[in-house]
Amino acid sequence: MSGAERRYTDQEFAAIIEAAAAQPAGAARALPARSGLTLAELQAIAAEVGVAPDAVARVARLLPLQPASEAARLAGGPATVQLEFALETAADEDAANRAVAAIRRIVAQQGTMQRTGSVVEWRSDPGTSTLAVNITTAENGTRVSLLLDRRGTAALLTASSILGAGISFGLTGAILEPTGVVAIGALALGIGGTAAVAARAIWSGSTRRWLRLLARLTGGVAEALEPPAP
Repeated sequence: MSGAERRYTDQEFAAIIEAAAAQPAGAARALPARSGLTLAELQAIAAEVGVAPDAVARVARLLPLQPASEAARLAGGPATVQLEFALETAADEDAANRAVAAIRRIVAQQGTMQRTGSVVEWRSDPGTSTLAVNITTAENGTRVSLLLDRRGTAALLTASSILGAGISFGLTGAILEPTGVVAIGALALGIGGTAAVAARAIWSGSTRRWLRLLARLTGGVAEALEPPAP
């Protein structure tokens, strides 16, 4: 895609529309999921439900998601997501405190905050998915980086899928009592395929929810770091 205009996935589309809308959930439900759209096309569609094109462009700039790999796309989303954006203003202590307060409000977690020199770091409470936000202040501006790590959730979902498929195979086999390698193999493939489809649907839905949260989070942090209007 080098040199080509960026096109957004259906997950990015939903995240950007929800973050840019005045009433996120209503706007997202009013539009069907769409994939492969340019920014201009996304703005035109968003305008149908009253979302300002400038707001869409601002959120898109603050959510610089790299295109997912083919494996991640097939799985329903990446296990890790890293975002970065920069502001021209240097954030002071009050601004950093406002940003942390915004993070806690949007994520709905207290988390932990650590300040080391010019870096303020916030980490989510322990869990299968973790989120870290770093705010680094320099003389020429402020850089914010966010890292979402869902590998623990992916491992748990995979294990649950395998366990569920194994139990289903055992129960179904006991009821149907298949004979022969072909029948047993067909049963295993059918149950395994169903479990994989269900796991992908759960993972894909989780990806959409996280991307929407990250979109709101980037916008909230950026707003909190800006100097208050005089």
